[in-house]
Amino acid sequence: MKFKLFSAIAILWIAGCYGQEISSNKIFKEIALVNGIEFINPKYDQPKFSCGFLIKYNNETFAVTAKHILKIIKPEKMTTLSLESYIKNWILYPLNNKSEIVICDKLLNEDKSELLEAKSTYDNDWLVFSIKQNSSSIIPLEIRNTPLIQGEKLYVVGWTRTMENGTSKGI
Repeated sequence: MKFKLFSAIAILWIAGCYGQEISSNKIFKEIALVNGIEFINPKYDQPKFSCGFLIKYNNETFAVTAKHILKIIKPEKMTTLSLESYIKNWILYPLNNKSEIVICDKLLNEDKSELLEAKSTYDNDWLVFSIKQNSSSIIPLEIRNTPLIQGEKLYVVGWTRTMENGTSKGI
């Protein structure tokens, strides 16, 4: 009985994975960036970490990245969503062109009462920055006003953790 149950689960799992695209050959506009984070304590510096993007809203452009990266790379004393005493500079750039940088300014969703270790960090998993300078040719995303259509393909665009150069991949 256990063998039949295991076999059924294995077949369903393999069939489900077989139908999914691992990566796409589709060519995407350059929209992805990587984070370059310079901490006050250089021990924590991250010259290339995770992905981000630009978003245009009400004729203003913002830099956005994942909040949960602060669970992974931060000084021990950094416990809340406040960067002022820990981060010296935060930039974003295309992996294949580090000279096209976006210099972040203020963290707009800073919340000194939000604990970085809280589970809710994953529920609202974004850092939104105003931009001090943008010398990139990256196209900002715009907010979509229409709902998704059932069966519509969605792509995750960016670079894998091990990529050192090249164009962003769609998964």
